[in-house]
Amino acid sequence: MGGSAVGFHYLILEEERVVSIELFNRVDLACLDKMRQEFDSNPKYTPDLNILCDLSQLAEIDLNFAQMMQAISMRSAFYEQCTDMKMAFWAPQDLPYGMARMFSSLIDRFPGVTAGVFRDWESAVEFSGCDPQVFETRDTGTNQG
Repeated sequence: MGGSAVGFHYLILEEERVVSIELFNRVDLACLDKMRQEFDSNPKYTPDLNILCDLSQLAEIDLNFAQMMQAISMRSAFYEQCTDMKMAFWAPQDLPYGMARMFSSLIDRFPGVTAGVFRDWESAVEFSGCDPQVFETRDTGTNQG
């Protein structure tokens, strides 16, 4: 636990069928719950969208295994509706990479969700099914939590 602020940005790319998410500074259960609330209240966020999650700016992770399970359980009704969702995590540093691998192994129980964790951006984008040119101006038009 530290003094870093938790935060995230997200952008729903409807034409690409992808939600681009960036977690920065610190992630904890409250941050994941705030993301869940944001997504639940956004009618554009649907189970047929893929996820591209940028963990490159994540400096601190304040989650244990039980909290990770709880975060997934909070979204289980949503994940059960998915038929072919891909979740791509870009995690070039070791700690976020390990967290994303843990998450991906826990999400495997939902047959309509496939997760991949990548050290390089290009592989994550490719896995998500998104056109890499879309991200040439990544910082504009995002929602922030």
